[in-house]
Amino acid sequence: TEAAAVSAVYAFVIAVFVYRDMSLKDVPKVLLGSANMSAMILYIITNAVLFSFLMANENIPQQIANWITSVGIDWIVFLLVVNVLLLVAGNFMEASSIVLIMAPILFPVAVKLGIHPVHLGILMVVNMEVGMCHPPVGLNLYVASGIAKMGITELTIAVWPWLLTMLVFLGLAGLFLMQLLSGRDISAVPSALIGQPAPTTHLPAVEGINLPGLDSSAFAGRVTLLNVFASWCVPCRDEHPVLMALAQDNRYALVAMNYKDKPENARRFLGDVGNPFQAIGSDEAGRTAIDWGVYGVPETFLIGKDGRIAYKHVGPLTPDTVRTRILPELEKALAAPG
Repeated sequence: TEAAAVSAVYAFVIAVFVYRDMSLKDVPKVLLGSANMSAMILYIITNAVLFSFLMANENIPQQIANWITSVGIDWIVFLLVVNVLLLVAGNFMEASSIVLIMAPILFPVAVKLGIHPVHLGILMVVNMEVGMCHPPVGLNLYVASGIAKMGITELTIAVWPWLLTMLVFLGLAGLFLMQLLSGRDISAVPSALIGQPAPTTHLPAVEGINLPGLDSSAFAGRVTLLNVFASWCVPCRDEHPVLMALAQDNRYALVAMNYKDKPENARRFLGDVGNPFQAIGSDEAGRTAIDWGVYGVPETFLIGKDGRIAYKHVGPLTPDTVRTRILPELEKALAAPG
């Protein structure tokens, strides 16, 4: 990142010209060592990205999710398996590789079992931090060893209280999911925008698609469903048949925001699954999505005739959520005076 580049330059200046721990003759050797380390990590990440692409392209995460739900595995067993899997993976794999390989597999299953994506993300982050604090891979452990001038064995014993704290937190995070048994709708994420005017939006059209972009001025006087999607989003592909069905009703407008996506990928995605939208705005930088309070794709907003946000749904639409939540909200919005 930019911050890392600035830090590297700062460290170079301090080491060479202030503390004089390193001479200019040592710079090529240091750069070569850094390049070797970076190449190793980038090689792992490149293969992990390729693996994730193949998994998504072959719909393997959806097949795993369908199998797990068909054999009756509940969310408790799933979270136990996830915790054990991530703790074991943390012993041998670097954190970035774990995210790139595991997240595309675990996310669809978690959504199907009703586990909120944020909750799953917290569990993954804490598990990876545990892995980074103990041998044999434990990157943080080796960095601390170099700074503190302590042996790995001695330092491993010293960090045990913090490791136990994180393990206790993982147990508590699992207990918090007892809310699922209460029947509370976890997809109904509170939003400060409910009842407020839709954010002013002027997004250009997706290049190569013969549809207008997304303009908030078009919301006035009609009911609008706004879907936030991306070609790289596996749940977006799952919900697309539901959107195609919703597009058959001409009483409201179905529009979209293409989130952090490339135009050619968006065109390929809609060419494969069909295009239910009347307008699509391209938000490649993701800044407009921030104005809308988007947590992650997919999300769906219902905007009333008055241009105010009436409802927000987080996660993929299913026939059941459309029947029990989206359609009742739609009917209320359609019945409201213009």
